[in-house]
Amino acid sequence: MEPEDYIEKMLPALYADLGLMGLYVSLADDMTDSSLFGDLRNYAIALRAMHTYSLDANHPTGDAGIVIGKSEGNAAIRFAAMKADGHSDLQMTHWGRRLLSLIRARGGSVSISADPLAVL
Repeated sequence: MEPEDYIEKMLPALYADLGLMGLYVSLADDMTDSSLFGDLRNYAIALRAMHTYSLDANHPTGDAGIVIGKSEGNAAIRFAAMKADGHSDLQMTHWGRRLLSLIRARGGSVSISADPLAVL
């Protein structure tokens, strides 16, 4: 399956905008190492594209973090602590957590390389 096929089934809202989907798939393709994912590379590309799209859609003003608490009196929002692994944003969406699981299942790790967004 191509990345777009996964996106069509898993996140129709992104698939509905072919131009936007193409952008996210292209960016994800550039950031996804084929030697780690092998025959699951297209799935990994789709997960990364859906993750990035979800981050952008859910945090348009640059907010970051998983909200774990809200208050109304004197307005307070609490965010979960993120691991400092160089790619902690993957923990912020369902798609990113799936990608992390896939990385671990394939025997990889998430780290910073010459390209800080590449998965090694």
